[in-house]
Amino acid sequence: MRHLKLSGTARERGLTHGKAWPKEIHEFAAIRKSLIKEAMPLWSEHKLKQLLDAHIEFLKKDKELWEEFAGIAEGAAISLRDLMILNNHTDLRDFAEGDFDERLLECSCFAYKKGTKTIAGQTWDMHASAQPYVAHLSIEKENFTQEVFTLTGCLGLAGVSNKSFAVFINNLRSREVNVGYAWPAFVRMLLNCQDIAQAQSLVKEKLPSSGRNFLLVEKEHAINLEVTGKRFETVGNLKQGTLFHTNHYVGSLKETEEEGTRSKTTVNRYNCLEKISPEVISASNFNLEAVADKILIQNPGVLSIPPSPTEAHASASCGGLIYDFESQEGISFAGLYAENDHLKI
Repeated sequence: MRHLKLSGTARERGLTHGKAWPKEIHEFAAIRKSLIKEAMPLWSEHKLKQLLDAHIEFLKKDKELWEEFAGIAEGAAISLRDLMILNNHTDLRDFAEGDFDERLLECSCFAYKKGTKTIAGQTWDMHASAQPYVAHLSIEKENFTQEVFTLTGCLGLAGVSNKSFAVFINNLRSREVNVGYAWPAFVRMLLNCQDIAQAQSLVKEKLPSSGRNFLLVEKEHAINLEVTGKRFETVGNLKQGTLFHTNHYVGSLKETEEEGTRSKTTVNRYNCLEKISPEVISASNFNLEAVADKILIQNPGVLSIPPSPTEAHASASCGGLIYDFESQEGISFAGLYAENDHLKI
């Protein structure tokens, strides 16, 4: 699996990132620019540029992440607009009028706590053409480190810090959009927090630009936090047992959801997790390997989606992250977990 260690100032981290993978960043940005144009056929080039510029300006509100983002663009010699499309294309799509791209089926996340052991993680299901650009960042900061599952050119999709605090995600589609933080930047903002309480305080002040569920996990506690571009709600609270989420709202914010644009597999994946979770938590061998096997290997085509042989942009499980908070060990992976393209963290 592609792996990069980052340290230094935010700008230095961004420059290192951009200079390490310029070819991949340009290739991936081109793919996502094409997908955005397909998803937003009623938008003029000028209107799309205005939306991108608004998100770029908004990101400047967070000095650290803005400088890292700008450093990636400088290091890879790519425009800020193209890099914003690469990072925020799922939320940008939600600003479009028109039909949802049914090829995109999206992610499943889960957390299990049994006694003193907590295991959590997610699949990252996106257009299969993204899989060659899956990457992992090990980020050394002044007071702590972060392990971030991501893509070349992207600030972050999910991650865990050595504060034993983790952020996992599901995309949600809401009519309630607002120019806000690009969601990969928001993942990193959350990951800078010490714990769930601090992350919840951050969400009260700041939001991404569209719908998302954040599964926030620490050793003793986990929550699901659903957001739109304007509001948030805690919809799950784990002390012992199981907690999971797929790609539909389960709380009161579902009133903002366009059900016709909902992933066609989300209910099936949710029901699968609901069915197998009691088996996961009650197993005598409750450990990372057993949980990964039950969720990521034993449910092919449901929780682990293989790429289509005929459609390059059809949804597939492009990778993911799973972590044991007791042993402080985990696995970041590219493609299907069973393909064994793993990075131990």
